[in-house]
Amino acid sequence: MRKFIIDNIKIYIGKTAIDNTNLVNNFKGTGFTWFHLKDYPSAHLIIEKEREKLNDMEIQLCANMVKYYSKLRKEWTQKYYVDIVNINNVVPHKKPGLVTISQTKNIKIKPCFGFNPDNFIYKEKDEK
Repeated sequence: MRKFIIDNIKIYIGKTAIDNTNLVNNFKGTGFTWFHLKDYPSAHLIIEKEREKLNDMEIQLCANMVKYYSKLRKEWTQKYYVDIVNINNVVPHKKPGLVTISQTKNIKIKPCFGFNPDNFIYKEKDEK
């Protein structure tokens, strides 16, 4: 699992399907916000902040991080969207990494060419 801190807010990103499921299970009931690339496989991201309190910069940062940690990292030939959901509306399936979501908000990712979160966000040491 990857951990980042920006403006004293922690952001967690799963590295594997099992990490993604663990993120959902570990943060259930917190009211934090979950991000995922819409209609494509990607990492799950959780930011320790309620969806309604996120500003545009935080939303676009998390959206770009989800895309960055997917197989579509360098792909910008079409529009990409992310699902933004309160973690309490994310239900994991038995198969690791798969979830059902409700009450989702979709936003278009604004292209950020050359985006690399390691360049400007404090990154905590990865957990194994």
